[in-house]
Amino acid sequence: MKKIFFIYSLLATICAAAQSSEIDSLQKVLANDKTDTGKIIALYNLSAAYLNYNPDTALHIAVEALSRSKQVNFKKGESWSYYEMATAFYKMGNYAKALEYYIEQLKMEELNNIPYNVAEIYMQIAAVYKHQNEFGKAISYANSADSIIKANIAKDDEFEYLQTYSYMNLGDLYEKNNMLDLALKITGDGYALGAKRKDTFIMGATLTNLGNIYTKKDSASLAFKSYLSALPLLAKAQKDQWISEAALGIAKLYGQKGNTDSAAYFARWAFYLSKADGFADKELDASTFLANHFRDAHQPDSSLKYMTVMVALKDTLNSEERIKELEIISANEQLRQNELREIKLQESKERSQRLQLFAIGILVPTLFLITLVLSRAKIHSRIIRYSGVISLLFLFEYLTLLIHPYIRSKTADSPIIEIFILVAVAAILIPTHHNIEHWLLKKLQEMNNLIHHNTLAVENNAGAELDEGNTNL
Repeated sequence: MKKIFFIYSLLATICAAAQSSEIDSLQKVLANDKTDTGKIIALYNLSAAYLNYNPDTALHIAVEALSRSKQVNFKKGESWSYYEMATAFYKMGNYAKALEYYIEQLKMEELNNIPYNVAEIYMQIAAVYKHQNEFGKAISYANSADSIIKANIAKDDEFEYLQTYSYMNLGDLYEKNNMLDLALKITGDGYALGAKRKDTFIMGATLTNLGNIYTKKDSASLAFKSYLSALPLLAKAQKDQWISEAALGIAKLYGQKGNTDSAAYFARWAFYLSKADGFADKELDASTFLANHFRDAHQPDSSLKYMTVMVALKDTLNSEERIKELEIISANEQLRQNELREIKLQESKERSQRLQLFAIGILVPTLFLITLVLSRAKIHSRIIRYSGVISLLFLFEYLTLLIHPYIRSKTADSPIIEIFILVAVAAILIPTHHNIEHWLLKKLQEMNNLIHHNTLAVENNAGAELDEGNTNL
């Protein structure tokens, strides 16, 4: 155990130094870059660097990036800023604000029609709903994201990276919803893909999820092994929020075994790590465990200390105002999604109508061609007449279909105005229809009669020549 902690501490120290160096470098870029977009990109990168251990600072930087982006109309910068703001609120446990800004980003990315970005936001929205225990909505958004990924992964290798996160999130959701067998399979797929890509965060996060799953399946040894394997990977990836979850998982396992000292040690580690980094939801989980742990250990002072923290965090995270705000935002987004589905359905219907009109447009000249072919054949004139009538009917009905939407748009769907316009159009089309019909049928019949006349003449000449030949014989 001491060896594990030595390795973790060494990795944490190295990674903290690397993180500090990265932030210093980004601050220099921000100070030296003279362009508006360059400063916005530097602010975005700086905000992202702070997210893993100081979401409050990340939020303030993202707000500045958003303000600058709006000033210069840099739409990508606005979208990035909304993402950073939402993620910062998410990590601080303000899920209503997180959902609000994820939706703002989603609106922008839907207009851009970039599947990768839309899938990524769907996964983040799923995570917000997960923390509110709304697993139905969470799984729905996560599956929508996974569908987008699977539809595009063969065309774009970047989607493989997103697929690892999709597996991780779905596995976590299924575990929280106690769908353990499905959670175990998908999380295993996520770990395998993460290992293939040598992604230390995905490997550490999926191992933590596996620890949670094995704990629920009463496989303590496998759970313990998964958590311990996750710690150095998460330290290397600088993911304190996940380290806190793995440490608390270990504390719970020690608590089940009656090893109170180790349980308290790991739980305190999870608590202080979450508190220092501002991860309120993880701090709540750890303080709840510690309050109950010290109560059972008959240490009322320590229990009261963590109970006070737990109550305060619950009031903050689960206040009626926040819950109501989240419900309003969620309901508005649901209405917006319904409207988008209606728009897509209408577009699909209009596309189908355009295809049908196109098919009719091809059919009309085809019918005229058939009529012309029939006019040269040895058939009854009545058939030619019917063929010509049908061709003309199709033509004029097709013209009516084409102009009717235009009339509707100009009359604002007023039935009285529409009927007067259509009557006026009919008053022009019907006489024209009859005149063209009589002219065309007359020409077709004349052509047909001429063909029949020529055919009879040829047959008569052939017969005469044959009789003359017989006479000579």
